[in-house]
Amino acid sequence: MSASAGAAGSAIATAGTTATAGSATVTAGSAGTSTGGQATAGTSAGGTAGAAQGGSAGASTAGAGGSAGAGAGGGTELPPLEECAQPSVDRLTSWSATNEGTMVPASGSILVKEGADYVGKVQFVGGGWHVVPVLIANKFDVTADLSKASGITLTYSATAELHVQLRSKSHWSGGDQYATTLPSTGGKKETHVFSFAEANWKSLFGTPVLSFAATLKEGMGLVFVGDGENTVAFYGLRIDGYSPPCQ
Repeated sequence: MSASAGAAGSAIATAGTTATAGSATVTAGSAGTSTGGQATAGTSAGGTAGAAQGGSAGASTAGAGGSAGAGAGGGTELPPLEECAQPSVDRLTSWSATNEGTMVPASGSILVKEGADYVGKVQFVGGGWHVVPVLIANKFDVTADLSKASGITLTYSATAELHVQLRSKSHWSGGDQYATTLPSTGGKKETHVFSFAEANWKSLFGTPVLSFAATLKEGMGLVFVGDGENTVAFYGLRIDGYSPPCQ
């Protein structure tokens, strides 16, 4: 995916992409999955689960996606969700590599089988922005009302810092999105809680079109973005009070 100064980009999805999560940290060890991505600018086209392609991304002001919020804890384990018949992490089936940044895999789903479970694995290669969208309701153009959710619980490992953007259906494209920062774990599996407190979500680029409250009301995706090399694995991704539909 290309990065162009000042703009922040969109993802054209054959498989979908969206939104991000807030910031707050916990500890290692609970289930979850999510992948990194890059902020892009451009248009988005809906579609079926699978690969996502993107537009352009702009320059980032490092560290802008508010990481504040929750405290660390010891082994916060959530009760397991019944997974979908198709590959999923916490019932989220659409985890897509895109052409926004060089990554491995280069396209398609990043989900791989590990034992009895699936894990999202992606490697960001080289500089520039990389974008990995996760569709909250498992379909492009389908939204979920997250206004009552307190935040997300993410179990992941990352060798460098990355960000997650919360994207709405009304303002899917472009990098001017609410985002929070996911700290590097040094490659270790950790569980962090990212609060949906508005103060924790700041755009990496320009001012978002919608209010944060309106974005939560029509959440369509959590989009993981990173502007450099990184090796990321997603073991669990829970949105408080929400169970994604298998579709």
